[in-house]
Amino acid sequence: MTASVRVAVRAIMPLYLLWIASRLLLTFQSLSVVETRHLSWWLAQIANDLGLVLPFLLFGSGIALAETNAPSRRLTRSAIGTAVSLATFAYVLGAWVSPVLEDRRRATHDAEAVDIRRFGARTPPGIIRNLRFVEANPPTEYGLAVGEPHKRPPNVLRWTLHFPVALALFGLVNVILGALAARLTATISGNLRRSARLAIGVLGGLLFFACVAASSPIPPFLRDGTLRSGVVTAWLPLTFPLLEALVLFTLVRRRFP
Repeated sequence: MTASVRVAVRAIMPLYLLWIASRLLLTFQSLSVVETRHLSWWLAQIANDLGLVLPFLLFGSGIALAETNAPSRRLTRSAIGTAVSLATFAYVLGAWVSPVLEDRRRATHDAEAVDIRRFGARTPPGIIRNLRFVEANPPTEYGLAVGEPHKRPPNVLRWTLHFPVALALFGLVNVILGALAARLTATISGNLRRSARLAIGVLGGLLFFACVAASSPIPPFLRDGTLRSGVVTAWLPLTFPLLEALVLFTLVRRRFP
């Protein structure tokens, strides 16, 4: 299990470091903003970015695991164990570590953030407190202003609560997708094999991302006040990766009975 995690991390790290470097270069343009001068802000951003990007990069971990294990029950156990470990890590970073670091930064460096912090850090307990308050004290008009969490639409709060879990599960599915793609393309020659695997991984990520963008309850609310179900729209994007996994599994079983 530990060896499998090391293999997965080695497969992910170059892409993640490239992402962080790009992020830093873009952020340096706004260093005049006071908040970016604090270490806590940077730590919160790095944790949030890793929690967001890691599930997409886990496809490469599945490929790496498949290439270092012969097709067997051992491969299945390694892939599932690594997927659960890294997906859980991504969830903890995005849903817990980053919000706590951001809340501490506001408490230390932003004296005017009392209203923003009234329900605590934007961790699941904080979001639930916010949701219960809004449901018990519905405002005359909902809004998404950062400084007015007491006016946040309940469906958006539910989406914020459920989506990190769905994103982590996408990472889990992505490891399995990578392992299936590696198995399916194992007999193809070098360049064609890499292109096929890249196409499969990019397709799964793009479909998931497109579905997230299309189903998010925030744009409809901003457009005309529509309140889509936050729970349904949080879980709907998983449909395409699961269908892709089913298709790949079927193809692998037919090709390697």
